Amino acid sequence: MRSEQLSSEPWVSTWTQDPSVAGITRIDPAELVPTMLTPRELDYLHWLAHQIGPRGRVVELGCFLGGSSVALVAGLRTSAASQRKIITYDSFCAPDQAVFESAPELKSFGLSPNTSFRNRYEKLNASRMQAIAIREGLVPPDLAPAEAHTLYPEQEPISLLFIDLAKAWGVHNSVIRTFAPHLVTDAVIFQQDFGDFRTPWLIIHMWQLRSAFEPLNRVGDTSSFTFRRTNRSLDPGVISPAPQAAPQRIWREIA
Repeated sequence: MRSEQLSSEPWVSTWTQDPSVAGITRIDPAELVPTMLTPRELDYLHWLAHQIGPRGRVVELGCFLGGSSVALVAGLRTSAASQRKIITYDSFCAPDQAVFESAPELKSFGLSPNTSFRNRYEKLNASRMQAIAIREGLVPPDLAPAEAHTLYPEQEPISLLFIDLAKAWGVHNSVIRTFAPHLVTDAVIFQQDFGDFRTPWLIIHMWQLRSAFEPLNRVGDTSSFTFRRTNRSLDPGVISPAPQAAPQRIWREIA
């Protein structure tokens, strides 16, 4: 099954594939690490990375302990870009106590508030670190367009962009301004939090960018959606800033 077949539905199809049906093998269970992603999301990331051509980069925004890293590296190894590294961004710092209280499942990963987990990430992913270029630190909110090159100095074409760190409106603004202009035609954006009610800016921004990105897949029983880059022009400036007022106006535009 080719990626263009997946985008032929009038709105969006649901990814429920066994990767073996798509012509690739499952991720080796021995390679898996603790993750909040579902097996279906991991399989889909694996399949997407396997489709990468020789031209574009794979960029991972938010890796946590490496669940998505495992899938992306495994898929990339069997792709036309098997010698390329994925570029991985994360703060590698656990959130504060208030977040742990609202998300108690974090404790099950052996984390403590406000502590670094980079060493644990590198230990869990030791067998694939040669295929990963790490960018440690927070993505700044509302990064000015003129400063976008500081976050992505390569300024190279991107074929697959995985986003799992846009937990704030301004951060997603920076992500779009920095990375979206480098997405090649038919590149895929994987929005892991798209269906999460706590991140409504993802819906707003992807709607505002609808001429440049068309819906591709909803990953069944998850909050993950993917979008395909069209060949139409992209203007990152159309996305709305975090609303100081009149958020209802933005929703009315969508409705």
